[in-house]
Order: sequence, then structure tokens, then C-alpha cells
Amino acid sequence: MNKMFISRFKNNISLIKYKYFSADRYFTSGADILHQSLLKNKINTVFGYSGGAILPVLDKFYESPIQFIMNRTEQCAGHAATGYAKSSGKLGVIVSTSGPGVTNLITPLQDAYTDGVPILSLTGQVPTNVIGTDAFQECPATALTKPCTKWSYQIKSDDDIQEVIDYSINLAESGRKGPVHIDLPKDIMSLEYNHNTKVKANYKIENLKPDINNQLINLEKVVSLIENAKKPVIIAGNGCLDSYQELRKFVEKSKIPITTTLHGMGTYDERKKLSLHMLGMHGSAYANYAVQNADLLLGIGCRFDDRITGNLKGYAPNAFRNGGVIHIDNNMNQINKVKDIIKPNISIHSETKDFLDYINKSISKRKDTERKDWFSQIDQWKNDYPFCYKPSKSGIPKTQEVIKKLYQYVNSNNLNENTIITTGVGNHQMMSAQFFRWINPRSILTSGSAGVMGAGLPFAIGAQIANPNKNIVLIDGDSSFNMTFNDLGTVYEKQLPIKIMIFNDGRQQMVHVWQNLFFNKRFIATNNVNPSYTKLAESFGIESFLCDKSTDINAAIELMYQTNKPILVEFIIEPDFCLPLVAPGKNLDEMITDYDTLSKGKKMEGLAPS
Repeated sequence: MNKMFISRFKNNISLIKYKYFSADRYFTSGADILHQSLLKNKINTVFGYSGGAILPVLDKFYESPIQFIMNRTEQCAGHAATGYAKSSGKLGVIVSTSGPGVTNLITPLQDAYTDGVPILSLTGQVPTNVIGTDAFQECPATALTKPCTKWSYQIKSDDDIQEVIDYSINLAESGRKGPVHIDLPKDIMSLEYNHNTKVKANYKIENLKPDINNQLINLEKVVSLIENAKKPVIIAGNGCLDSYQELRKFVEKSKIPITTTLHGMGTYDERKKLSLHMLGMHGSAYANYAVQNADLLLGIGCRFDDRITGNLKGYAPNAFRNGGVIHIDNNMNQINKVKDIIKPNISIHSETKDFLDYINKSISKRKDTERKDWFSQIDQWKNDYPFCYKPSKSGIPKTQEVIKKLYQYVNSNNLNENTIITTGVGNHQMMSAQFFRWINPRSILTSGSAGVMGAGLPFAIGAQIANPNKNIVLIDGDSSFNMTFNDLGTVYEKQLPIKIMIFNDGRQQMVHVWQNLFFNKRFIATNNVNPSYTKLAESFGIESFLCDKSTDINAAIELMYQTNKPILVEFIIEPDFCLPLVAPGKNLDEMITDYDTLSKGKKMEGLAPS
């Protein structure tokens, strides 16, 4: 058996020389092949949770070079793997058991699927001879996960396991990235693996990279539109994270103002004049006005989802009239969806880097003095509609105020390159987008399309594991944090120096606002009964303190940054509206901007601009 094992892995012999494989324990089970496949693909970190059906696989991580991070639920493990992948650009890997171990992964898999995050999910399954009998902790794993993965497959006894894993990883990282799921029956993982009966499936991924040369006619039209546009705007999305340098070159050469989606923040330096910051439902008023008045709209690596379009019938009317709504994406499914939804004038199937390389070589360099009228109008919108908030009359911190001061601390101490922020979902998430200035890609990790409350803490765990030398800051609301604070156990166990900021206003404030505005103040299920978060942290052995005065915010932030251990700061927050707000069914430029009456048009007074 030893010779067979060594012969099969002679090209990877260095990978198997570690303590677990002592002289008397060389054997080749399905779990062995799986583990070696992970090593072959340079996987060094796995997130997960234990369980009976996955034990043959879990056992291989005992004294393995691959570190196994145990989160406190499978959902947390899934989000932690996503935070790892989002912050590093690498594959995130999850291992969980069967039944509830699978169903608890549906939420993070859906989140990764809609946000385009590469994840390999490995789940246990009951033995093959009892599949379909309602055995203990059995569930139809592949059927459940198929809609929220790029591929879901159950290992068969005659499969080439290594080939399946190689294909899965390749698929997860190809084209529009996303999660894949492999279901692992316990008997196949446990028993000696028979190499003579395995079937070579010859998995192939077709059309991994779209050929931009096939679209020269459309590209020439785009170049012409760029050269002749008087009011152009770029919308940069998640697809620009790995091509941000080419994007920045394009912006500076073309002198086109740029706005971003939530995931695109940091692809362009938001401190610069051409930045319009984030657009959409809670985006900047000046970005929304610019999109609505633009004669050319370049959507690069974005999906034109409902949060950035508002009412489709009234979306970007000038650009559509000018034939200037352009969509660039590397995934035909997304292109086809957008064609059905907003019907762009030109769609280009391309990697964003290839598109930007072509455009950068083809367009002329613009002068700062060109398009004066357009920039004058944008400057006027920026002056009239800055991000702002009304300070508390009682001296209690506002969420916007704390985030603004956090950014000032980070920026003034040159910590921008060394800081990654994760968030939950809600007002604190949108206010983070508004009042922090995003300078680097992958510096904000948040749940976008799925809007998963509770993802912030496990995102932070994954990000800290992937980036041990960076400051990972969690900005979370009480409602989001309540969903996953059990993962403080992982933070303490691994002594992860995450800086946890809890904004406690005692409410699910974003939904509370909607009930206020759109449901005649019929409040239900949005008020919280919260624990003391400082005492909660201390019960986990994590240092903590409370800040309930605006005058103490700067000191609290400085103290938080001075420690190299896990720390939790609970901010007692005065509830607030998140403005601007594009109400449901409204056009992107029909925003609620007035702070007092929430009726458009009234002059805002006594506000603190960003």
C-alpha cells in the first residue's frame, strides 16, 4: 500500500511529509485523496464545523499543514470563508457535516453566489447505501445547493476525486467567480480508495475567457461615444476589483467622473476630484443626479441591480436617448439578465482588464479644462448635496459621526493601506459607505445582493486569518451582531486582534425607518432587547469598553487602535435616518434629502457635512 500511495503522489511527495503520515499510517482512502487534492491546489486554510458524516475528512486535518478554523456555526464558517476570499482574492474553503451542516450553509453560499466570491464547499453525506432513506442527518444536499452554486455534485465511488476537486476549484475561480459544492458520502471517504475502478470524467470548462477581439465593432462604437460624450459617467462594480489599476488609468486619461457600486468602492481613490463616491438607494445625490443627466453611461463589471437603478422606466433617460448605455461584463448570464432588465445600447462580453486595456490604447488623453459645463454642474451638486448628518442635541454619538471620525483617524495616521473594514447589513453599512473614504480595493467587505445580516463578524474573522498583519475593523449594528455574536468564541480562541465596533441604537433601524415612512408608523418587530455587549465580550475573555458621549469618540477610537488583542467597543447611538434615500418605485434622482420633513426640496440646516 505504501508503494502505491507514494507512486500516485510522487510529484507531490513534499506535500505528504508531515507528522500525520507516520510510517505505519500510509493508506489511501477517499478522504486521503481529497486532502491531497487540497494540498496540491495550495489550500492552506479551511473554515468549518465538525459532525459525524464529515469525520473521515475532518480527521485528515489533524496535524495537517492546512489550518482548520472552527467557527461556531456552519453559517459563520461559510461567511468566514467568504471574508477570507473577498479580502485576499483567493479561494475560500468550507468543510461541514451532512443534514443541518448543509442547510446552514445555504445563506453563505447564496451570498457568495450573488456577490461573485470563489468558494469550495465540502459537505459530509450519509453512506451511499442509505441515501434516500431519511437516514439520520440526511438531506438532498446537491438539490438544495444547486440554485446557489455554480456547480453542485455528489462524489460517486468510481469518480476520480482529485479530478473533481481540480475542476471544482477551477470553476469557482473562472469567469464570474462563485461557490461550488461537493457532497461527500461517508463510506467513500472512509474506505480504501480503488484506483483501478475510477472513471476519468474529463471535466472541462469551456470559454473561460471571452475573446475581446470578437467584439471590435462594438468596441469602436464605444471609443467613438467616449470621444464625443459631453456628460459621461463611469459606474464601476465588483468586476473591477482585479483591474483597478487599468480602471484608474482610464479615468485619469479620459477625465470621466466615476461612481461605484457598494462592492466597487476603493477601485478608484474616493479622495480625488473625479470621484462621485457610491451611487444608488443610499448613494450620493451627486452620483445619482450625474447618472440621470449623463449622455454616456459606462457600466464596467457591474450588474445594474435595482439598488443602483431605482425605477427602471425613468433610469438614465439622456444616456438612452443618446445610445450611450454600455455594459461590460465577463459573464454572459449577467449580460443577458441586464439585456432583459435595462436593455443597454451596447453589451460587451469581456474581462474588465481586457476591455480597459483596449480602451486605454484607443482613446485620446483629455485635458482638465475640457467638459467645463459638466464638471461645473457636478461641483454644484456636490456643494448642494453633501453627505451630512444632524449632530445629537444631547451629545449622544451618531453612527455617521463615529464613522467619520474613524476615517479621520485612519487617514491622518496613514493606516489606509493597512485597514480592512467589514460590516453587517443596515444603516451602519450604508453610513460606512457614505462617511468613510474608500481608497483601496478589497478594503470593505460587506454582503451586497443577498444583504445578509450577521455576516460582519465572520467576515472579519476570515479577513484577519487571510491578512494577519492588517487592522481588521468590524462596523456592526446591534441587530446584525445579535445574529452571529457566538463567533466571538472563535475570535478569542485564535486571539484574532479584530477591532469590533458595535453601534447600539436598540433597533433594526433601517426597517424601522421604512415602517415610519411607508407604513404609517406601524412599528412591529424592529425594536431590540439587547445584552450588554461589553459584558458579553468580557464573558468571552475579550477586552471591551463603552462609549456613550460624542466627546469621547476620538479617545475610544485611539484606544481601540492601540491594542494588538481582540477588543470590542460598544457605542450607544442615537437612532437616525440614512439619507439620501431613493424610495421604492422612484427614479434615481427623486431622492429624499431633507432631514427634518423628509420631503424633497426644503433647505437642510444645521447639518455636519462629510
